[in-house]
Amino acid sequence: MLPTQRPETVERKRGSAGVRDRDRIRARDCGLCQECKRKGRATIGGPVDHIIPLWKGGSDDESNKEVLCVPCHDAKTAREAAERSRG
Repeated sequence: MLPTQRPETVERKRGSAGVRDRDRIRARDCGLCQECKRKGRATIGGPVDHIIPLWKGGSDDESNKEVLCVPCHDAKTAREAAERSRG
């Protein structure tokens, strides 16, 4: 029996397709944190992040992804977790 999937859940790319997708995003963003770039700083990026989270209706398309450095990613993740817990 397959687990029930909520209708609003968007499936993200996984495996080798996900690796290729993240590699394309890193190349497009020149490996730089896009949040730091918006603030006038040049910082090496790390994780590829969904700009609009999947749980909030964001897509898994490349246009909804960007590279963030670890501190920016951690801060964004914490903000989103707090927002999600509020309902």
